[in-house]
Amino acid sequence: ATARRLARERARLLARFSHRLPTGVADRLLALPEAERLRPELCQVAVVMTDLAGFSGMVRAGDPAAVVAQLNLYLAGIEAAVLAMGGTLERLIGDSVLAVFGAPVAQSDSPARALAAARAIDRFAEAFRQRPEAVALGWGETRIGVSAGEVLAGEVGGSRLTWSVCGDAANVAARLQELGKALGCRALVSGIEDPSLPPPIGRFALRGLPGETEVRPLGDLAARNSDAGMAR
Repeated sequence: ATARRLARERARLLARFSHRLPTGVADRLLALPEAERLRPELCQVAVVMTDLAGFSGMVRAGDPAAVVAQLNLYLAGIEAAVLAMGGTLERLIGDSVLAVFGAPVAQSDSPARALAAARAIDRFAEAFRQRPEAVALGWGETRIGVSAGEVLAGEVGGSRLTWSVCGDAANVAARLQELGKALGCRALVSGIEDPSLPPPIGRFALRGLPGETEVRPLGDLAARNSDAGMAR
């Protein structure tokens, strides 16, 4: 009876998260007492948010079947980069992905994992948009925001409960990828101190957030892209 109950719980958990969890996380959650599993909590995480530049234009101008086929391949590549670094796919909104590192299972190195995933996403996305099929559709750059901080994690959604995170870390990541468009920089980071990161490029007021936020480029690729963008 115990084995059957655990099997049912595992099936429910996997159905709820589908392909959003990295390998082994479902089993680690199931090892927790049921009262502690996915309960609402404040936790320290790192967040990666991506956005595909020019996607609305591609939808308007491109063949729907071709756009969807390439979008699915593109999203699969981003998801693979996230899961490879132990991230959780928190949500998918059209062409955008929000990934969380450090929840629903804590990770002491979540900022480093997020940076590694963001760099892998940047490499993949830059290679992807050079593919003939993507070029034909006018595939744009992928802008990336990376942030770390405290979020509220739990199941929300009324009658359609789904696990999600809310808080400034997620909001900052979203605003950073917006700021990247203005700065001509593909990937921006805030709230993370790491020796692999270049010096800050300034402090910026981010829409809907108080004060100013110190912002860094992700790395050499993003920095070169930023230099080129500011020279235009």
